[in-house]
Amino acid sequence: MYDTIHLRLPIEDIIDFNLDVVCSCLDKISEHYYDSGQQQISGKIGENMKVGISNKNITIKGSLAKYYFGNNFETLTITQTQEAIAELSNKLGLPIYDAIVTRIDFSDNIIVDFKPQAYYNYLGNCTYFTRNSIKANTLYYNGSSMTKLFYDKIAWAKSKNVRIPKDLIGKNVLRYELRYEKRLKNQFNLPEVKAHTLYDYDFYLRLLNNWKQEYSSILKLGNVTFNFEHIKTPKHLSRNFELIGMESLGYSRVMKEIENLKQQGIMNNNEYYSRAKNRVKTLFTDSNQTATSDLITELDSKINQIVDRGI
Repeated sequence: MYDTIHLRLPIEDIIDFNLDVVCSCLDKISEHYYDSGQQQISGKIGENMKVGISNKNITIKGSLAKYYFGNNFETLTITQTQEAIAELSNKLGLPIYDAIVTRIDFSDNIIVDFKPQAYYNYLGNCTYFTRNSIKANTLYYNGSSMTKLFYDKIAWAKSKNVRIPKDLIGKNVLRYELRYEKRLKNQFNLPEVKAHTLYDYDFYLRLLNNWKQEYSSILKLGNVTFNFEHIKTPKHLSRNFELIGMESLGYSRVMKEIENLKQQGIMNNNEYYSRAKNRVKTLFTDSNQTATSDLITELDSKINQIVDRGI
């Protein structure tokens, strides 16, 4: 389930470091000299892993899955991760397994019944995250140290002219990804997250459970339904029609329009915008007016299947 990994190896931790030997292992080398006199060397190992060498550190950034498989449709198991890191260590002649991890992308492909975009309107807000549909094919949840996102992997491949594996041609592929981007040791309450930690059994299971829990923490929105038992007054009926109108626009569009009003300063009290968003949230999750979407039931089931599969 690993994809992109960022690593930092302090040069002071490398016994008998030889810059020329390391550079001889790299392709597409370039050098840059800063006004301070510091030198930065950049290169690649394999097709996609970017290597940077400064006076203090060696950094390695890229999709470890693509380095290992030749594509990043597939993601790495715990064993494959260990093999990929061992291969990097051998090729560079460096203890990459002891490098500090500064970013982890943990993800998997979910083969769904419909286009991935059909699922986005049923994924609502999430506490401590900003829901942000920046691109047509991607739904982002931005947090202070972590990003979670859902995107159409097939559409992504076509936009990048990336070859689609034969077994996925004609399929609807929803990629759900967690990106740990800052302060990893604090997020995992560890002295340091190192490359060898990635293939520790307990750590991998922790990531797998986090992947599911972060999905579960997203508010799930339902389909509007006329529940006649709960329509007793004109107010109840108006509430139902209000929700139908919002559903026709879609949750994302409604929330975006409220934010647009805020940016224009249409209402003179900022609290009104929060109230408006809470109203939308309340209506879309009212069990008297909505029913669980079949798409969410499907997504719940398939995410559980991936977690149950384990390592």
